[in-house]
Amino acid sequence: LDRHLVGGVYREWTSSKIKSFLNEKDRLDVIINQARSATKMSKRVLILGDFNLDTMRYNDRSYSRKNLLQILGDGMKDASLDYATTEATWKSYGKFNGEHRISCLDHVYFAGLDCNVEVLKDTTTDHRPVLAKILVPSGKTGTRSIERRNFKAIQLQELEDALQKWPWTTIYSIEDVDTVHQFLLDGITEALNEVAPIKTIKVKTGRSLYLASDTLELMRKRDRASGSEYRRIRNQVSSLVKRDQICTNMGELRKSPNDPKVLWRLANEAIGKSSVNGISTMDNAETATAVNKFYIDKVIKLRHGLPSLKPPPSSWPKSSAPFSFSFASAGKIAKVVKAMRATEALGVDGIPVSVLKKGIEVLAGPISHLVNRSLASGTGKGKSAADPASYRPVCILPALSKILETVVKTDFEIHLAKTEALPNTQFGFRRGRSTTTALATAHAKWLKAEQRGKVVGVLGFDLSAAFDTVDQLQLLPKLKKLGIEGMQLEWFKSYLSGGSQRVVWNGAESDFLNVKYGVRQGSILGPILYLVLVADVTSCVGIGDEENSSYADDFFLWAVGDSLEEVGLLLETKADAFSKYAGGNGLVLNAAKTQFMIGGKAKKKDTSAFTIRVGGVELHPSDEIEFLGVKFDSDFTTAPHNAYVVKAAKQRAALISRLAVHIPRGKYLRQLARGLMVGKLSYAAAVVTTPRFDKNKEPDAAHRAVQVAINDVARSIAGCRRRDHIRIEDLLRIAKIPSLNEITVMAVAVETWKCFHSNDGGCGARNPIGDLVFPTPKRPTRSTTSVACPLRGGTDTFASHAVSVWNNFESLRSARTLAAARDVARTIGRSTPI
Repeated sequence: LDRHLVGGVYREWTSSKIKSFLNEKDRLDVIINQARSATKMSKRVLILGDFNLDTMRYNDRSYSRKNLLQILGDGMKDASLDYATTEATWKSYGKFNGEHRISCLDHVYFAGLDCNVEVLKDTTTDHRPVLAKILVPSGKTGTRSIERRNFKAIQLQELEDALQKWPWTTIYSIEDVDTVHQFLLDGITEALNEVAPIKTIKVKTGRSLYLASDTLELMRKRDRASGSEYRRIRNQVSSLVKRDQICTNMGELRKSPNDPKVLWRLANEAIGKSSVNGISTMDNAETATAVNKFYIDKVIKLRHGLPSLKPPPSSWPKSSAPFSFSFASAGKIAKVVKAMRATEALGVDGIPVSVLKKGIEVLAGPISHLVNRSLASGTGKGKSAADPASYRPVCILPALSKILETVVKTDFEIHLAKTEALPNTQFGFRRGRSTTTALATAHAKWLKAEQRGKVVGVLGFDLSAAFDTVDQLQLLPKLKKLGIEGMQLEWFKSYLSGGSQRVVWNGAESDFLNVKYGVRQGSILGPILYLVLVADVTSCVGIGDEENSSYADDFFLWAVGDSLEEVGLLLETKADAFSKYAGGNGLVLNAAKTQFMIGGKAKKKDTSAFTIRVGGVELHPSDEIEFLGVKFDSDFTTAPHNAYVVKAAKQRAALISRLAVHIPRGKYLRQLARGLMVGKLSYAAAVVTTPRFDKNKEPDAAHRAVQVAINDVARSIAGCRRRDHIRIEDLLRIAKIPSLNEITVMAVAVETWKCFHSNDGGCGARNPIGDLVFPTPKRPTRSTTSVACPLRGGTDTFASHAVSVWNNFESLRSARTLAAARDVARTIGRSTPI
């Protein structure tokens, strides 16, 4: 167990009648502080034992030790430890008037480990044994042989010359899609064999740290020393090892100065982050097979429990029109390929996008012929069961598939806009829409209802593996309703059927398994096809645009009324309709994970005993609800989310401080900090954080706490400490990272500009939040026109902040392009107070 730290815990159970809560909290603080020390000492930590706190009652407001459990959970998260969820570990065996009570009192926490936890059945006490299996890497360095092509070394002119040797004119006389596809692959492969032949190379299986000669010499002195002399030299050795660690990492970064993957790999190694948790085998081939089988079996099990319901009738779509594929010219194909990211990820055909981009001048015509033959024949690119290159994997698509699907998606999106098929409240996978617009729209509508003195009940539904359980039998009739018929419908039928997948795990490949259900999550067309499947939800369930919001498979609906009883009845009716709708469309509703909250004028004393039934499960209203990763409370504020962000910011600041020991400060550490800290704070910043334009206005406590964490990150990047007393403005400028207020102001400004210029709300209207902020029926001739706030003054929401930014900054109103708006937003953000 080299460099692993394992700790055992027993937290004494004490009745609250004997010992005070404060004493119990003090003892809990000791455990948490020891956990923090453990994660600082070692990258791989396992802490387990009897904590006498029931994690099964984490959301139970009646649990007398809920506060202690919350403190423990937050403390372990702050220490970068993950909790391994298990079944019950304690059973009362009839001690409570013959009842068998169960609890989860024995916990396992881990960091930097592959940890698989199992509760054993056999026991001689009321506590069942808990077995934690961890994978211990050998730590030895060695080499292994792999076969690969060096795609990075390919020169554009050399590839074009090699491709031109293939008789491409022959392809235009071939009509069979499979033959065209194989001819194209053969030509590209022949060229690759010339410019980037497959070579067998040896790669290291482990990573060794380079230690300088002075470090090794001092180590020998340390080993000979004793007492205080040993401790003195030991500390010197630790400093030199850290120096050598940074030098080793710097050497790797210099070899690949523009490859962020190398930087993030080094960061993960430094903090002990390893591979996926819960895999209990060291054999890569076995793991690949097990994971692949798990994905297939999971969907079959989910669909097995679906009721045999027919999709409910609906008036969707509003209109229908004939659909046809447009001709894919060579120029169109070249444009599609040039817009694709030059990744070297390999699909089953072994050809990355980067090769197609470099050879597009030669390949545009042949690929155009493949695409047109596929669309004309009503089939995908090949169905041969003997040819692995003809299969469509779930996550990493063959590059040629991406091109074909992009061409189809462009035509399909134009048709969806023409028929107004997608509901205005669907925000996922649509150009110009984002999680921010979805959150801002729902938030504003809840607050408007609250300001009218109404009771607002909100339900959030959890659909299990929604993309994976889709059945073409439910999807194809909806495509037909949109006017897709004949050869075009046959093409979609071919696309949705006959798929297979395999898993590659550390180079080991599983066998292919048939995929009967689902739209490919890694595909180009999959998400938009899922949106079509659920496009009739509002019509079938009987809800309007003011009563729901969805982002892909996240679906929220709400009811507004004058009393709890009225709202409860409305919610139960809508929930029952949605449950039937989901089952009739092959979607698995997880009723146990349905969220329910009551807000508005309802009093908490009245809601505490209030319940509704959803899918046979009785639901009590909770104090908060989470939508797209943002938590709202019953007053419809984002206070719970902001509290979470404070904890996350502190954790990331501590993590970046740890990384500073392994990663060179300055450019490289800043790049990690922007990804870990700025990226986290930027998510939904326009919705959850209040922008400040007046330096005399003090930020709230959460804002201040997050800014303190940002300041600590800046110190880690700059290599200074608090006692250096550097002004915060200067510190952030040196570190080149933004303040929280700058992040927020920029986000609000950009989203506001996008709202004003949006035109995807149907018939060219603005999207829902744009229509709320700018409610003019017709666009003004000048975008410099100011607007009125749609909500009462003082309301802390994106809509009110957007109005403030729009009215106060003429430069933003005058921006004509998104790029110009971003430049203006950056200038505005930098001019605001910290």
